[in-house]
Amino acid sequence: AGTLVAVPLFLLLAPLPLAAYAGVLLAAIAVGIWACGASARKLGVHDHGGIVWDEIAGFLLAMLLMAPTLANVVAGFLLF
Repeated sequence: AGTLVAVPLFLLLAPLPLAAYAGVLLAAIAVGIWACGASARKLGVHDHGGIVWDEIAGFLLAMLLMAPTLANVVAGFLLF
Protein backbone atom coordinates (compact mmCIF):
# COMPACT_ATOMS: atom_id res chain seq x y z
CA ALA A 1 0.00 0.00 0.00
CA GLY A 2 2.86 2.37 0.74
CA THR A 3 4.26 2.04 -2.75
CA LEU A 4 0.91 3.04 -4.23
CA VAL A 5 1.14 6.25 -2.22
CA ALA A 6 4.73 6.75 -3.34
CA VAL A 7 3.97 6.65 -7.07
CA PRO A 8 2.08 9.98 -7.26
CA LEU A 9 4.56 11.49 -4.82
CA PHE A 10 7.39 10.45 -7.13
CA LEU A 11 5.60 11.96 -10.12
CA LEU A 12 5.31 15.25 -8.21
CA LEU A 13 8.96 15.23 -7.17
CA ALA A 14 10.48 13.96 -10.44
CA PRO A 15 10.58 17.37 -12.18
CA LEU A 16 12.74 18.80 -9.37
CA PRO A 17 16.48 19.18 -9.85
CA LEU A 18 18.40 16.17 -8.53
CA ALA A 19 19.71 18.06 -5.50
CA ALA A 20 16.20 19.15 -4.49
CA TYR A 21 14.78 15.65 -5.00
CA ALA A 22 17.63 14.19 -2.92
CA GLY A 23 17.04 16.79 -0.20
CA VAL A 24 13.35 15.93 0.00
CA LEU A 25 14.26 12.24 0.05
CA LEU A 26 16.78 12.69 2.87
CA ALA A 27 14.25 14.70 4.86
CA ALA A 28 11.61 12.00 4.27
CA ILE A 29 14.02 9.32 5.49
CA ALA A 30 15.00 11.31 8.58
CA VAL A 31 11.42 12.15 9.53
CA GLY A 32 10.37 8.59 8.73
CA ILE A 33 12.97 7.06 11.06
CA TRP A 34 11.67 9.17 13.91
CA ALA A 35 7.96 8.78 13.09
CA CYS A 36 8.11 5.02 12.50
CA GLY A 37 10.08 4.50 15.70
CA ALA A 38 7.63 6.58 17.72
CA SER A 39 4.65 4.80 16.15
CA ALA A 40 6.14 1.36 16.79
CA ARG A 41 6.77 2.24 20.44
CA LYS A 42 3.20 3.50 20.87
CA LEU A 43 1.75 0.43 19.16
CA GLY A 44 4.05 -1.89 21.07
CA VAL A 45 4.95 -3.73 17.87
CA HIS A 46 8.37 -3.51 16.25
CA ASP A 47 7.25 -3.68 12.61
CA HIS A 48 3.50 -3.08 12.49
CA GLY A 49 1.94 -3.71 9.07
CA GLY A 50 0.33 -0.27 9.11
CA ILE A 51 3.69 1.47 9.16
CA VAL A 52 4.51 1.83 5.47
CA TRP A 53 6.77 4.87 5.41
CA ASP A 54 9.74 2.62 4.62
CA GLU A 55 7.97 1.53 1.43
CA ILE A 56 7.37 5.15 0.42
CA ALA A 57 10.95 6.25 1.12
CA GLY A 58 12.34 3.08 -0.47
CA PHE A 59 10.42 3.62 -3.69
CA LEU A 60 11.51 7.25 -3.87
CA LEU A 61 15.12 6.13 -3.35
CA ALA A 62 14.82 3.41 -6.00
CA MET A 63 13.45 5.98 -8.47
CA LEU A 64 16.03 8.67 -7.64
CA LEU A 65 17.78 8.62 -11.02
CA MET A 66 14.89 7.29 -13.09
CA ALA A 67 12.91 9.30 -15.62
CA PRO A 68 9.21 9.56 -14.73
CA THR A 69 8.02 7.36 -17.59
CA LEU A 70 5.21 4.85 -17.33
CA ALA A 71 7.63 1.98 -18.02
CA ASN A 72 10.01 3.12 -15.25
CA VAL A 73 7.22 3.63 -12.73
CA VAL A 74 5.75 0.20 -13.45
CA ALA A 75 9.18 -1.44 -13.30
CA GLY A 76 10.00 0.36 -10.05
CA PHE A 77 6.67 -0.64 -8.57
CA LEU A 78 6.99 -4.29 -9.59
CA LEU A 79 10.65 -4.67 -8.70
CA PHE A 80 10.54 -2.72 -5.47
